[in-house]
Amino acid sequence: MFRDEFKTRYTTIPVAIYRASTSSGVEELIAHRHREIELIYMRTGKMDFFVDAERLCLSAGDLLVVPPYAIHRIPAHQNGRTEYDCICFSASLLCDEALRGKLEGKRSLGAYLLSSADEASVALASYMQTAVSFAESMACGWELITVGCLSLLFGELLRRDAFSSEKNDVEDADFSREVIAYVDAHFAESLSSRTLSSVLPISQSHFCRVFKAVFGTTFEKYLLAYRLERAKAQLRLGELSATEIAYKTGFHSGSYFGKCFRERYGESPLGYRRGKNGENTKKIAK
Repeated sequence: MFRDEFKTRYTTIPVAIYRASTSSGVEELIAHRHREIELIYMRTGKMDFFVDAERLCLSAGDLLVVPPYAIHRIPAHQNGRTEYDCICFSASLLCDEALRGKLEGKRSLGAYLLSSADEASVALASYMQTAVSFAESMACGWELITVGCLSLLFGELLRRDAFSSEKNDVEDADFSREVIAYVDAHFAESLSSRTLSSVLPISQSHFCRVFKAVFGTTFEKYLLAYRLERAKAQLRLGELSATEIAYKTGFHSGSYFGKCFRERYGESPLGYRRGKNGENTKKIAK
C-alpha cells in the first residue's frame, strides 16, 4: 500500500484488494497515509498494527477500519503464519454525504476495531469477505455487489456510532503528517533528524524522542526504508537503470544502494527487477 501503489489495481471503480498469506511472519509496512479508507480482516494468526501511534493487536476474525489520512504501519519481526485480507477504496463509493465529509475531513478520527468476540462481527465480516471475493473475481456485476457490501458494512458501523470520536493525540498525528509530507517531497536530498527538527521547528532531541514513539524506529532507519521502497517501485517500472534509481532516491553510490537493497529484500535490485518482469510476462501470457 506504500505510495498509493494500490491505485494501480483500480479498474472500473476505485477499489483495490490484497490477500496476504505468510508462513514466516508479517512483512513490515513502513508508516504511510492516504486519502482512501482501508479495511483489514484477519483470517488466521495475529498481527500488531499501529494507527496514529496506537498499537492494535489483531487476531483471527477481527475487522479493522483505518480512516483516511491516518498514519498506519505494520512493524517487522512478527512470527507465525498469518493470513489477512485488505480492501482500500475511495469514500466516494459511500452514498452518505455526511459520512463521506466526516471521513475525508482530515480530522483525527480514530481507527475502529471490531473484535471477533463482538456479536456483530460475523455479519460485518461476511460483507467484507463477499466484497473481497467479488472484487477479486471481477465476475459480471462485481462492482454493484462490492459497493453494496461496503455500503452495508458502513451502514452498520454508522449505526454503531463508530465514527463519532476523534483522537486525543492530535499533536502526535500532526507531527507524523508533517514528517511524512516533508520526507515525501525531499527524500532524495540530504536529510537528517537535525533537518526535520529545524523545519518543524523543535529541538533535535525532542524530535528524535517523539519520532521513535510515533514511528517505532529512528528517523535514519525510517528514511532508509522509505528510499528503498521508492527505489523498488522504480525498479518495477523498468524505465531507469539501477544506478540511476539509486541516485534519484537519495543514495550516493550504486554499490551502497545494492547492499542496502539486498539486506532488506534478500536479493539484488537487478534480481528483483528480473523477477517482476517474469511475473508481468506470465500475466500477459494469461
